[in-house]
Amino acid sequence: VQEAIRMFRNCNSLKTLRLSNKIKKLPEGIFSYLKISSINIPSDVEEIPGYCFDSCSNLTSVTIPAKVKKIGDYAFCNCEKLKTVTINSKLEEIGKGAFVRCGFTTIKLPNTLSVIGGTAFYESKLKEIEIPAGVKYIEAETFWACKDLSNVTINEGMIGIKSKAFGNCESLKKIHIPNSMKTVNIYMFSGSNVEVTVSCNFQSFKKVNGVSKLIFVHEYDHASDTTCNRCGAVREIHLVTMDQFVERLYTTCLGRKSEA
Repeated sequence: VQEAIRMFRNCNSLKTLRLSNKIKKLPEGIFSYLKISSINIPSDVEEIPGYCFDSCSNLTSVTIPAKVKKIGDYAFCNCEKLKTVTINSKLEEIGKGAFVRCGFTTIKLPNTLSVIGGTAFYESKLKEIEIPAGVKYIEAETFWACKDLSNVTINEGMIGIKSKAFGNCESLKKIHIPNSMKTVNIYMFSGSNVEVTVSCNFQSFKKVNGVSKLIFVHEYDHASDTTCNRCGAVREIHLVTMDQFVERLYTTCLGRKSEA
């Protein structure tokens, strides 16, 4: 890493880099700490290596080429002015801390994505995010302290959300957990204040910190007499049937009550 950083050491006036499309591999950390505002990533590059653009404080936009399958650890860490990230690739992996403290409010993740590393969007300016179905786990502190994050979509296929993944997300008020969820960490919403809708693993969610209201969508018209035992962390629980839940969605989407 140090050798790559020294390549552009003290190039404080360098604002733009144009790279030859003959380049197929970038060294780790090569552009870190530069003051560049824009760069073209060569079309044959298959990986954005770790620390590649770390602390490029003036970088405003970047396009990930079609062949890139991995964005390495801390690749765009501390790029606070980075407002636009366009992913044209069949990206499979986002490394740890890849977008720590970045400035973009939204990012479209491709359906080919299967891994998002821990702290990937730590303290970023994200307002909304959809997690592709191929991602099975949201790792620890992935969205920690994303203060503006208010809209999260988790698709069916998600298996587990780890410690503090959505911790201190003060704007996150509601989230729906899919049926595929199997692993529940009691600290995944730590420091937040979220209304959580679940239709699986209800017993596990009763002890989750940071849950203001737990809505349990069940298939039958009654719940067992043990449903609400040991609800230590949750302050409010609503039990609704699937029909009621569907009616709520219908009313919310169309602005009127179902006539059924």
